[in-house]
Amino acid sequence: MNKQELTREQVLGMSGQELSIAVAVHVIGFEPGMVIMDEWYPAEDIAAAWEVLQHPIVMDGPQIGVYPTSFGVWVARPFMPGNDCTVQAKTAPEAICKASLLAVLGL
Repeated sequence: MNKQELTREQVLGMSGQELSIAVAVHVIGFEPGMVIMDEWYPAEDIAAAWEVLQHPIVMDGPQIGVYPTSFGVWVARPFMPGNDCTVQAKTAPEAICKASLLAVLGL
């Protein structure tokens, strides 16, 4: 994945390894084409997703809150005035990754 511009629709349509790589490049700051995903899949693993939330670009910027709903989905919501990057997903890691990516990209 290169550092091309992504749209909100593209981010929301991502899942699994594609989403994990996009987060590695755009949120964590890995160089495009140099990403080697060994055992770090934040879109699928909650421990890795928490690492995304603890990354300085997220902690010092959008500060994303994550919570379950009563209807079986997870919500991740950045606390960013004027920009709604709220995401609903089936799993917490997916919601965290999508909200982080949207927030960092300003989508």
